[in-house]
This record gives sequence, C-alpha cells and structure tokens, in this order.
Amino acid sequence: MPRTLTRRVSLPLYVTRFTCIGAACEDTCCGGWTVEVDKATFQAYRKVTTGPLAEGFRRHLQLAKGLKKADHSWGRFEQDVDAGTCKFLDEGMCSIQNHMGEDALCDTCYGYPRSTLEMGGEFIQSLTLSCPEAARLALLAEDAFELVEADIQTRNACIASASSYQGLSYQHMGDVRFFSFGILRTKQLAIWQRLAVLGLFCDSLTRLLGAGEGAQTGALVRQFEGVIERGKVIEALEPMTANYASQACLFAPMVRMGSRQSRSERQNSIQRAIGTGLGFDLQTWDVDEQTLISCYARGLDRLKEVLADIPHFFEHYLINDLVRDPFPFSSNTPMEDYLQLVSRYGIVRVMLAGRCAGDENAKVNDLVETIQFFSRRFQHDPQFAAQVYASLQSLGAASIDKLYGFLRN
Repeated sequence: MPRTLTRRVSLPLYVTRFTCIGAACEDTCCGGWTVEVDKATFQAYRKVTTGPLAEGFRRHLQLAKGLKKADHSWGRFEQDVDAGTCKFLDEGMCSIQNHMGEDALCDTCYGYPRSTLEMGGEFIQSLTLSCPEAARLALLAEDAFELVEADIQTRNACIASASSYQGLSYQHMGDVRFFSFGILRTKQLAIWQRLAVLGLFCDSLTRLLGAGEGAQTGALVRQFEGVIERGKVIEALEPMTANYASQACLFAPMVRMGSRQSRSERQNSIQRAIGTGLGFDLQTWDVDEQTLISCYARGLDRLKEVLADIPHFFEHYLINDLVRDPFPFSSNTPMEDYLQLVSRYGIVRVMLAGRCAGDENAKVNDLVETIQFFSRRFQHDPQFAAQVYASLQSLGAASIDKLYGFLRN
C-alpha cells in the first residue's frame, strides 16, 4: 500500500473539525463518479487472493484502457449501474476501508475531500465543498476560517504543488495570496465590493507581470492596502449599479448545463428545485428572458433574508475557493483566474436565488445543500471552467470595467 507521511500544515479551523459521517452522509462520495485507482494500489489489490474482498477485486477492479496509462489512473472501480455508486460500497460504507483500513485506500479515496497545496515549502489544506459535511462546516461556523497549524497524515500523491509563476518568487506569491484572502475578509465592504477590488488588483497584477515588472509586486500590494485603508474603495464603487438582467442572462444558461439526469435522485431533486425557482420549463429547460429576470430578482430578495443571520456565507465560500487552488496563479494570467472565480460565484448566486425563489420556506441548510450540489455537479468537471470563461468572452464581459454590473447585488 502507498505509504503515508506527516506534514506540518496551515489549515482553516473547520478542517480540524471534519470527520467522515459514513453511512449517515446524504450524498456518498463515490456516487456518480468514476473512481480512479493508482498503479501501486491497483497492483496491491490484485495480490489479494483470499478474504472477503478477493472476489470483488477480481471482478470489479478494472484496468484502464490504452497503452499510455498514467500511474495515478492505472485502473478504476466498476460502478453499480442501478445505484451509480462504487461496487465496493456496502450499506453506505466503503468495504475496503472496513476490512483493510484507511491506509489501504487508493490515492483518490484516501485524499478526498481533503485538498493539500504546497507552495515554496509551505503547506495549506482545505476541504472540497462537494462533500456535504465539509460544506456545512465551512459555510456555517463563523470561526471556520481562522487559520491554525497542525500535523497531518497525507501522501505525496495527495499534495498539489504550485510552481513558480512568471518569475515571481514564492515570497511574492505568498504575499499576493495573503492579500487576496485579506480583501475577501474586509468586513466593511460588501461581498460585491470585495470582489470588485480583487478584480482591480488581479488586473493590475496581470499588467505588471506582462510588463516584466514582477519585482514590483510588493509595492502593488501596499498601494492597494492604502486605497482600502483610506476608504476610497466604497466612494469609487458606489455609483456602480446592479444589472440583474445581465446577471441572470449570463449565468442562468450555466445552470442548464447541469440539467442532465443523474442516478442520484437527491441531485436531480436539487436541480429541479433550482430550475423551477428560475422559471425553467423542466421538460425542455427553456425559459423566457423576462420570467428569468423576475424570478432571479425575487430570489435575491429572499436570499438576503435567509442569510441575514450568517453574513459570512458567501465570504466563506469564496475564501475556500482561494485556499483550495493556488489563486491567482492557476491560470494563464491572474485576471483569467479571477474571471473564473467570479464565474463560479455568479453561477452559485443564480442557483441560490433560484432555490429561494422556488421555495418561500427555504432555509440555510437548503443553501448549503445547493453549494454542495454545485461543487459536485460543476466544479469537478474539468471542462466547466473553460466553458464559463468562453461564455464571458463571447458576451464581452471578460474585462474589469464590464464586470461591476455582474457583481453588484
């Protein structure tokens, strides 16, 4: 079995509270996904010839096709066609873990839902919100994103390493990330204002790097810190007006992308609730523009009411996104990375508005469920970010001056 190692990491407080709830989970982690098995684990499973799992490994462990199999995806587990879950799921629990222990899991199952990022020798860990329990812990507790340090058990295969970006030192990259987190935690600014400032910063950073002046990154950070401290941001952004029509028409088609039927009735039910709230015909997934805009605006009003007691909800969603990936250094430019972040935020906001518009009794737990559904249905789709970014570009929205109307509530 792959060997574990100990790493000292920074992590949000909510991660330390996480424990898999097993059979009590409403959306088992292997449901609807192909579980890839790394080469070392695959070969170890093949050597199991006796015991309760031997027959399952012989029948349901499949070698990946093709001559150029990667070590991380050497094989996969067969899925139950009717249930849409892994063949090794037994009454809501993994039979491999039950019989052989956690260390016997393949890298995919061992790591999920944890996401560990290494940058310049520093490690930070978060959880992906496609896990229902992780979503609850991250979004609801006010102190969820207080950073602490702890020793964790992990594997090299479960650690994503961020490379040096366009000549920036790891110190500069760390400063940028720390400042980005700080922007999203600036309580005196509304969420849309925080995103607007972050966009201006990423746009400026992109221009700086394009001019080969990465050494001036620290000065850029200090410049923006001064602007925020002097309160000039609110003054500058106040004239910007919300454009609900543009928000609804840009991001609602992305909701349609997730309208495919799943083997999970729970996921289908959430998708239908969102679609109904936004006025979609659930047979064709069409909606006329005025109906969509009206439903969206009504849903936003209701969303504000539901979130009145947890004003940190969107803040926590966005910060988790930043912690999980090496933002703003995971795309071609910081601005492109920012646009993808804003796209995810826009789609999530439309989905949440739809959930609220369709159910006047919607509660906070329904919103958490919607975030988890989005993360599972969209965020794990490798083609999704590219499709969203292409949509922004085709609509002429992929520039900072065009984005304010899409951001403001």
